[in-house]
Amino acid sequence: MRILEAFQSCRGIDEMLEVVNLDVYYGDLHILWGLNFKAKDKQITAVIGPNGAGKTTLCKTIVGLVSPKSGSIIFESEKINHLSPVERIRKGITILPEGRRLFSNLSVKENLELAFYPFKEERKRMQDRLEQVFNIFPILRERQNQLAGKLSGGQQQMLAIARALVTNPKLLIIDELSLGLAPKVFLSLLDIVKKIRDMGVSVICIDQNVRQLLEVADWAYVLEGGRIRMEGNPKELIVNIYGKPIWEVVNMDILVLLSLIIRGITLGGVFACLGLGAFIWRGVMRIVNLTHGDYAVLSAYLCFVFLTFFGIDPLLIMPLILVIMFSLGFIVQKFFINRFLPGDITRVVLITFALGFIIKNMLQLIFTVDERSLYLMHYRQAVMLGPLEVPLLYLVSLAFAFIVFVALHLFLKRTLLGKAMRAIPMDAEAAKMLGIDPKQVYNYAMGLATMLAAVGGTILGLLYQFSPASGFEYMSLAIGVVIIGGFTHVKGTIVGSLILGLVYVLSGFFFGIFYQTVAVYLTILVTLCIRPTGIFKSEE
Repeated sequence: MRILEAFQSCRGIDEMLEVVNLDVYYGDLHILWGLNFKAKDKQITAVIGPNGAGKTTLCKTIVGLVSPKSGSIIFESEKINHLSPVERIRKGITILPEGRRLFSNLSVKENLELAFYPFKEERKRMQDRLEQVFNIFPILRERQNQLAGKLSGGQQQMLAIARALVTNPKLLIIDELSLGLAPKVFLSLLDIVKKIRDMGVSVICIDQNVRQLLEVADWAYVLEGGRIRMEGNPKELIVNIYGKPIWEVVNMDILVLLSLIIRGITLGGVFACLGLGAFIWRGVMRIVNLTHGDYAVLSAYLCFVFLTFFGIDPLLIMPLILVIMFSLGFIVQKFFINRFLPGDITRVVLITFALGFIIKNMLQLIFTVDERSLYLMHYRQAVMLGPLEVPLLYLVSLAFAFIVFVALHLFLKRTLLGKAMRAIPMDAEAAKMLGIDPKQVYNYAMGLATMLAAVGGTILGLLYQFSPASGFEYMSLAIGVVIIGGFTHVKGTIVGSLILGLVYVLSGFFFGIFYQTVAVYLTILVTLCIRPTGIFKSEE
């Protein structure tokens, strides 16, 4: 790619941006604690850390969307705390926000043109600048009249970068570049980020994809719990983390390992909600329900609607969501799936596949393909467990999952309907002789399974971002849990979920988020090779 003269500059300031003793609050919640941070001129500065570390808050504070309670933000040797976001943009600070935040119903060209809104004096050079970014991203020239919402994820990220770059910024802040992108697309965009740096633009790049980002950065900070835990040369950080045996990495800080284990157990509890739903439709009804993951995503989007339009906490609205999803599962089972049971399992698979396809495309039509979040700051508050700082959300999620397990256990053990669900897989004919109608029981079983999917989807929406395409991942996790634990073994499902939760968190920390799914599938594959029936033999 040819380096454009319009983006070249020869600034002599060594530190483009400096953050000094920065404290940021959301209400009474302390997010950033005495932060000290520097971004040098014409360098890529990486900021890495887990969800809830304060990375996005740091971005928003630098660009003026969030006001610090104390501390200084210095840009090109000038304190800019008092400047509005527009004034900071005019000074040359531009952000590529998390999730891209494009105007999906405007064309590619219109999205780019809107970047000039604060720059009246630059509008006469708009066409020249557009031509320059089209030279960097030829695909955008071809699609300039296409709606931004119709672009692929990689093309949308290119458009977001182009929109940030078109006004010739001095400092470009990129929040979660890898979000929702395939590994190859992300790596190609990192190459573009390097070329932007070579054009003379300083870059602050924030991402969870640790290894890939560290390989291109000039300096790196590790942010956790709102504090800078580590900084240094990225190559040295890579050697410290990836170039040593795993036990040596653990020995660097045992608290980090304990924190990861807590997160893994928490995530395992959430996976168990998905897995127990899969256990019910596989173990009780002997069917494959390909809509399970899409039900989970649909629940997250329902919570998103209540949160966005009514400001209702997802956990407070969850009882209503569970009633809605139970009813949906009950209706689908009664009026569609039961018609083909027992025997015609192929049609059941096709029905659930078609329904999942409809849900996914309906969500894309309403919400677009952009990733969403049920992010709530008051759940990010850290709780001290001895020497450990644990986000409140993890403890709440774990407690919620535990309540679900206990309630499900009591239902299956203490109620006649629960006992009927357990009895039918053992001998459906004997159940009929007692006057138990299997299809009627299946209606409630599918409602219960859908409700468990809703619990898992909602909590995952609080922990991570989601999109209409997340249904396949959720479905894979649910099936993986029951494969590892044993297809019809309740305790095995819980154990399998804890294993997958730990694998997911640890692989993401040590190898990067792109390897999380790979690690999950490898765990499933190894289990099938060593013990096809799962860790616990199925209770047929």
